[in-house]
Amino acid sequence: MPTPADISPASAEAVRTHVAAVAAHLNARLADVVAQMRTTLASRITELNNEPSLIELLGSSIEGNVDTILHALQHDIGGAGFEPPAAAIEYARRLAQWGVPVNALVRAYRLGQQFLLDRAFETSMSLAAPDPVRMEAHRVIVDSVFDYIDWISQRVAAVYETERESWLADRENARLDAVLDLLNGKGSVDVVERVTGYRLRGRHLAVVAWVGESAVRGDRMRRFTTTIRALAADLDSPAPPLVVGRDGATAWGWIQVPSNDTALAVVLDRINTRPRTEDAPLLAAGAIGLDAAGFVTSHRQAQRAHHVAVLGGRGRTIERYDDPGLAVVDLCARDPSALQAWVLTVLGPQLAADTTHAERLRTTLRIYLACERSLSAAAAVMTMHKNSIRYRVDNAEKLLPRPLSDDRLAVEVALTACQWLGSRILS
Repeated sequence: MPTPADISPASAEAVRTHVAAVAAHLNARLADVVAQMRTTLASRITELNNEPSLIELLGSSIEGNVDTILHALQHDIGGAGFEPPAAAIEYARRLAQWGVPVNALVRAYRLGQQFLLDRAFETSMSLAAPDPVRMEAHRVIVDSVFDYIDWISQRVAAVYETERESWLADRENARLDAVLDLLNGKGSVDVVERVTGYRLRGRHLAVVAWVGESAVRGDRMRRFTTTIRALAADLDSPAPPLVVGRDGATAWGWIQVPSNDTALAVVLDRINTRPRTEDAPLLAAGAIGLDAAGFVTSHRQAQRAHHVAVLGGRGRTIERYDDPGLAVVDLCARDPSALQAWVLTVLGPQLAADTTHAERLRTTLRIYLACERSLSAAAAVMTMHKNSIRYRVDNAEKLLPRPLSDDRLAVEVALTACQWLGSRILS
């Protein structure tokens, strides 16, 4: 830890002790600091476009960097002891794959530096220390944080440039560019069909395939292709699907489907009953679309289903945009914090609790309302005696802040949101 040459040994030790105490206090609140910084940076860096996967990885990068800085301050570790956090390296790679400008990456570090220093100074002022010691401790913290940000910014910028060049060289530029042009309203049907070999005239089911950050990195695109082709075979598709890689963790696919929608729904529902390996790709599907317009619309719907699936984290093999309630939850979930507060208001703290008992009551009440308040119909769906249904429904209604009849629609929407998003919005 750098200190001026003219400071006394006793004062230098007092400075080191104060700096370590500041770091320890911040480290004890690491989760809150990271969450607040992620929210701030996500709102300031507009180039991220609120993309859920990028925001999630931004949070992991922030956690790795802040943890490294606080560890260095707390234990008086100089720059020679630093190692770039793995999440920071992966975040730089992902931005390169998405084509987010490198200045957005570097700017995040400058904004993060400002945020962390503000929190450090606030913490320092809450701790007892002589003013000269506090002033010198602030200088040490500023210098240490600046040195780290200067060092890590150079490292991640280099990673970004290397990954960007590799991604541009490796991806199928013509195929992806043709698809993107069509999705953005600038493309030609003839060009897309010629470049991709996929017919746009017909019925399409669009899917988004993705894996978690812990999945094996090297063979992801092969697994995406294999998974989407297997789905196409299950659906009796008359032609090979179109699969394009969006980034290292996501792929887009389109499948030509026959006209039997009932059979298709049965197949998609059956897929969720099959066992899956932990690192197998997950899928989100749009509704069936017709011709070029349906190609685009189904893809947009698959993206929205993907958004809900990532937020909810249910881990089902496939989520479908036309599953009852998903589209409504997607609209509500554009602001998860606001949705969580609204659900709490509508259901009350006990029914909106993240507990097994509350989930049981919510599920019963949701199915009961979906069955038009028929105890017999709800009992048949849940394979329970109708007296058990009545008991649960009565208990659930007692927990509602207002009578169910006052705003049944709000209660049904809130229950549906809890079904899809679970712990993400529960109290």
